[in-house]
Amino acid sequence: MTLSGVTLGGEFQNSTGNLQTVNVNDSRGTLTGWTVTGQMEGDFTNLYPTGNVPDNWIPADFLTWAPWVGLSTPGNIPADNTNTIFCPGTGCVGPSGLAAAAGTPTVVVGGTLPAGLNGTGAGTGGVSSTPAEVYYGPTAVLNNYNTGGQAKVLCEAPTGGGGGEFTCGAYLSLAVPPYVAAGTYTATMDIIVTGL
Repeated sequence: MTLSGVTLGGEFQNSTGNLQTVNVNDSRGTLTGWTVTGQMEGDFTNLYPTGNVPDNWIPADFLTWAPWVGLSTPGNIPADNTNTIFCPGTGCVGPSGLAAAAGTPTVVVGGTLPAGLNGTGAGTGGVSSTPAEVYYGPTAVLNNYNTGGQAKVLCEAPTGGGGGEFTCGAYLSLAVPPYVAAGTYTATMDIIVTGL
């Protein structure tokens, strides 16, 4: 993932971007479910530090993600062949509160989910174009597992569902404090798939 650059000023700046997508293919036929989670290995650190040490890092929990999920390939839902990669049918259903960053797939970012979308009755008779029985995780602050932080859900399928191929992603927003030194900051995020 690469986040947008910011110009330091007298207040927090917002650096945005997209998580590289994760493809989940559950072709087992057991419907035992699966979960994809993410967690930061550490804080963001300046590759070329200058000045005081505290001014060259950004805490991992300044990073927020807003997950989304879509069908990986067209036609995964019966009688619905209008799906496209990343945005099935009329568009992915995105999270609220975080606008899509430049270069993201076209999505619908709104408040509450329309009836029948993102698993609630989806896929029955082909009336919905959103993945059945697969859900994106809540908008969440990521954190550093070295300081006891917990992994956050990117997408998941509870027991009884999840068969097929899905694409999970997230919009990212990093709060850049005004006191940090200029530079290039890096951090590592672990994405873990369990249940497959």
